[in-house]
Amino acid sequence: MKNGYLFLIICLVLSGSVYRCSSPPVEEVKPEIQNVGASQITITWLSREPYKGKVFYNPAGTDTEPSSANETFGESREHEVTITGLEPAARYTYRIGEKGKQYRFQTQPPVNKPFSFITVYGDAARKAARLLETEVPDFFLSLTPTPADGPDPFAGVRAYVPVFKRQPGLDWKLDWGGLRLIFLDSPGKLPALLDTPSPHTFGIMTSPRMVDADEDSIRASGLHSALKAHNEQNPTRPASFVAVMGTKDDVLEVDGIRYVGIPVEKESVSDVAKAIRIDIDVENARAVFLDDKKDDQKEIVLRNAPLKGKRTCLECRRLADKGAYEESVNAYKEFVENNVGHYQIDDAYFAIAEIYDEKLFVFPEAVKWYRRLSDEYPTGTLAALAAQRIAYLSRYSDFDYKPLRTFERIRKVDYARKKDRPAEEAALFEQVETLLEEYPDCKLAPVMHHWLANRLRRASPQKALMLYRTLEEKYPGSGESENVPIEIGETYYGAGLYKEALTAYQAALTRLPHREKIIEPQIRRTERNIRRDVLSIVSWAAVLVLLVLVFVLKPMGLYFKGSFYLSAFIIMGLLLLFGGWLIREQFPSTLQLVLFALLFAFDAVLSAFLSTNFSGKLFGPQPRGAGRKTVKVLTGSLMGILFFIAGFYLIVYYVSVHFLVIFKL
Repeated sequence: MKNGYLFLIICLVLSGSVYRCSSPPVEEVKPEIQNVGASQITITWLSREPYKGKVFYNPAGTDTEPSSANETFGESREHEVTITGLEPAARYTYRIGEKGKQYRFQTQPPVNKPFSFITVYGDAARKAARLLETEVPDFFLSLTPTPADGPDPFAGVRAYVPVFKRQPGLDWKLDWGGLRLIFLDSPGKLPALLDTPSPHTFGIMTSPRMVDADEDSIRASGLHSALKAHNEQNPTRPASFVAVMGTKDDVLEVDGIRYVGIPVEKESVSDVAKAIRIDIDVENARAVFLDDKKDDQKEIVLRNAPLKGKRTCLECRRLADKGAYEESVNAYKEFVENNVGHYQIDDAYFAIAEIYDEKLFVFPEAVKWYRRLSDEYPTGTLAALAAQRIAYLSRYSDFDYKPLRTFERIRKVDYARKKDRPAEEAALFEQVETLLEEYPDCKLAPVMHHWLANRLRRASPQKALMLYRTLEEKYPGSGESENVPIEIGETYYGAGLYKEALTAYQAALTRLPHREKIIEPQIRRTERNIRRDVLSIVSWAAVLVLLVLVFVLKPMGLYFKGSFYLSAFIIMGLLLLFGGWLIREQFPSTLQLVLFALLFAFDAVLSAFLSTNFSGKLFGPQPRGAGRKTVKVLTGSLMGILFFIAGFYLIVYYVSVHFLVIFKL
């Protein structure tokens, strides 16, 4: 068959067919989240046909290649996959199979992190899916039993969050983060259920027969006596609230324990969906009744922070960990006032100063507390850090800290949140540029120029180069401008402009001879990349010249006879795939392994195919004489070897250029 591209088309069609055959048809499934922990989760689903399940998952908001988890047992219609090694309080997306619908899940938070869950009663079917999107709960808790033969009101949310159901007549517990939620039917089992050191908050859910409605009856009940005794012995992890599931919706506090009535059995709510969001953190707990009318939503405090004077330094730190910075500062100040001479007072001073400095950006207060630490604990381990921060804040205190306050907030808070969103990231860069225009002579200006140039290297290298040159011209004596010649070279290098990068590095070496240990390796790396680019051009030229030469030799065209070359490609491709699989840890991804194997097989077979055509056209299919046969073999082999080497280089150059290091290139 005459046509030089026919062989390539056949190979591409064959590769596509293999890929299609290897991917089983995607079946729509309805997964369910179960057994959620801080570092693992179990996903179950049913299928029409038996197979071995596989789940692909990724941290939410990332484009990295997804990880996968396989089913432990063999083929089945009932599937269960457990994913391990996850981060706590982290959100992930997942699919059942490579092309299934995308879902999401979230792991349990650590004990010191806040979370929320939704308690639903009545006709929950109408509310569950909407609440999943608007309230983003960690899990659902249903207080209304669902008929076994009726529709599942939580069918639309089970793929995203776990759903727990009340089981009347049973004593059981639910542990999540720092909460233990106890469902109690027998008061005698309460002490055992309260006996655990992990949770910081305990909640009880029980029926009206366990406690009466008035205060005196509550005090006389065995349930209240057990809870009160527990709180006296464990003031840092008290039993905070009791949810009484009956017909009343009142609230009563007795000895610091809040008794909240939830009208689960009230006739008026049986056909109406009711929901309560419960927010839990280390210091507080509250319940928000999620009515459709936002202005009329009722909120109940389930647990208050400890009384003044009873906080520990650890509790103050937990407030900061959850983002309650002002409350944390106040808690630390209370700790200082009420614990004179305590060994952690210097820690409290530093924590207050650091929150003012790094979180609230109230620099005068930060300096005051840093100085208080330095004056009262000059030999302490934190005194040196305090002195460094005092020097830094004092240096950039001009214009009443206004440039520093705005820039630090952008740099430490806003940029961290928006750096992966190009439009929002660009808006932040514009804010810094506006700040530079407003305060061009502030002491912080070179720092802002330098930060902005570094951040723009990848997105806008030309603008970054302009900022580097401006920094060097306007602030020649600043510490930020010292390494600008090197950073200009790095910017060109990152943009793939290697000739310009080499010129910049050579200029930097002339201007900064004392930095030769940094600059000379960069020069060698840049020269190496220039050589790689030149070799790629030479290889392309060799490939094209050889192809044209073989094609135009008379008789013009390429001749492909039989299925020998196609069979050779298949066999060699399979062998290379097997060999690549044996050393698969050397490849960044499976896709790269497959590309290398198939392209190398194609290069080798095409080289042999062109070699045969070339020698056959020059000497004929059956040359006479041993000498002519030898010349035919040598000439064809040389042409094939040249083509193979050029093709081999291009494959490595474009698929994974770093492998050229193996060949000293």
